[in-house]
Amino acid sequence: MADLRSWETLTSPELQRLVGGRCVAVLAMGATEQHGPHLPLGTDTMIARGLIDRARQHIDATGTVLMLPPLAIGKSSEHTSFPGTFTHEPETLLDMVRQIGVGLAASRIHRLVIVNAHGGQPQIVDLAAQDLRDRHDMLVVRANYMTWPLPPHLAGLDPGGHHGGMMETAIMLALHPDLVDMTQAGTFSSVATSLATRHRRFGHGGRLGFAWRAEDLNPEGVAGRAGEATASLGEEFLHHFGQTLGELISDALDIDRREVFGSGH
Repeated sequence: MADLRSWETLTSPELQRLVGGRCVAVLAMGATEQHGPHLPLGTDTMIARGLIDRARQHIDATGTVLMLPPLAIGKSSEHTSFPGTFTHEPETLLDMVRQIGVGLAASRIHRLVIVNAHGGQPQIVDLAAQDLRDRHDMLVVRANYMTWPLPPHLAGLDPGGHHGGMMETAIMLALHPDLVDMTQAGTFSSVATSLATRHRRFGHGGRLGFAWRAEDLNPEGVAGRAGEATASLGEEFLHHFGQTLGELISDALDIDRREVFGSGH
């Protein structure tokens, strides 16, 4: 089984001893932004860390997993009309992830899993991963959990609920029920859902063909059937995503980099 360690609790000599063997770093990328009247500003960061915590029981490879300090402020410009939102410029966030990679490479760690829980920044993850491969010979796994397929009984529950809807609310009920105000959680209708009924290509997800701000989709800045969320449903989501992430981290530990980078590595 893997040895899971928290980066900030290690001394420099301890880290030096650990990286002599098989090692992967895991970075939680979240955000600090409005999530409507019922969820806290740190929802995305809490979910990213919660997924990593649930993944632990599913890591079956040997080696060391280093949990990095999370990035709790992301690229959230689409939410800045609402109080409490912080955002980095895309270039700033991209450089922050790059510099974390530079520090890892300097510490002789060349495997990184980025667990992103904010839908506004998977492009940053993609660009950073490619740069770190090109410049520092790193294996970077892009774990944007929102894009992972769901089992049939969980798929399609809330088709318009991409921000603060049923899934995020349910996961937060399972992780931090004391921070969820279900008296304020209702059905937040999304303009994208109605657009999908009247236009061929304007709809939620892959069919949403225009840039938007949160208030464009719903005046309260969220979308989906949050009022139908339950903690038990959240546990199902956490188990599914946690298992997937655990297997992904295990693969990142197990894989021979020559399988993906060629015989020169």
